[in-house]
Amino acid sequence: MIAGLLLVLAIFAFGLAYICGVTVLYGWVLSKLWLWFMVPFFGFKPLTLAYAIGISLVIRFMTFQYIPLQTEEDKSWEHAVALLAAPILGGLFTLGFGYIVHLYV
Repeated sequence: MIAGLLLVLAIFAFGLAYICGVTVLYGWVLSKLWLWFMVPFFGFKPLTLAYAIGISLVIRFMTFQYIPLQTEEDKSWEHAVALLAAPILGGLFTLGFGYIVHLYV
């Protein structure tokens, strides 16, 4: 009974830390992209991390897409790991691609 409760609390804590970490990552990526493209082109002020996180949250809220699980294969550990890795890799890929593009601007 207690072991099950501890497992649930551990999963909850991991999920909360993961969501917070990805949110900060997306905000950081947005602040870098803003600095590389919006500041030089439009003359905007650089975004602080807090503002970038807030704008990122608004954008993610307005463009949220739910992808339901379709098959039993979608419920595998491999699929779960892929779902967890996708936002992190997507954010890092966006940052890397943006960095390369900003070198040619």
